[in-house]
Amino acid sequence: MSRPVPRPPAVYRRVVSTKTMSLIGNQNYLPPYESPLEESFALTLDKYLADEVRIAKQVEVQTLCGGYRLDFVASCEGHPSVAFECDGEDYHDQDRDEWRDALILDATNLQAIYRFQGSALFYHMEDCLYVLARWERHLFSDRGRTILAQLATKSASRAADRISFSGALLYYQDDDASSGLYVARIERHVIEAPPGCRSFLKSILEYAKRSGLTDLDEIRAQHLQQFLKG
Repeated sequence: MSRPVPRPPAVYRRVVSTKTMSLIGNQNYLPPYESPLEESFALTLDKYLADEVRIAKQVEVQTLCGGYRLDFVASCEGHPSVAFECDGEDYHDQDRDEWRDALILDATNLQAIYRFQGSALFYHMEDCLYVLARWERHLFSDRGRTILAQLATKSASRAADRISFSGALLYYQDDDASSGLYVARIERHVIEAPPGCRSFLKSILEYAKRSGLTDLDEIRAQHLQQFLKG
């Protein structure tokens, strides 16, 4: 879950703090966590990670529009760091999250920020990790990837075969088909898009920098007004 913080005491810039990472040691499951969802995610993820991967929790970031906090940051020597956000429904605002993540990616060395719906993690944790492993293979051990592949549902297998640079959709249908189709979304926020693709995050980041404003909600409101004016 992501919430702005006014003035974080520690600033996360350009490189992952080695001091923060050293606190994790060889154990990536390190309670307490801010929510049961985050604890469940950390505990499950840790079972499948490669030994050299380190996970930092509640990493504070200073951006153009102030301080924010990331649920988790994963680092592995020789690879770009990535972040994970566990989005509970009470805190999730997709539009605002895109702006926020664009600012964070610009202020750090993170390659991507992954956002998992709370319901997707609660009901389909291993499926989410299986799809994640398609993007970030190096984070997972050989044994971990093998087990996730064995546990993956058909929905996860189909989603993993159709991942894009911006995310993946997992479609689930109850056995009795009485409750309709359920769609679980994994968002992958990055600044740079592959050739031939347009990066929305890059465009809003450039707008935020041109605006001269430092309040995210004011920037978004101004951007919306200009969009409506055409």
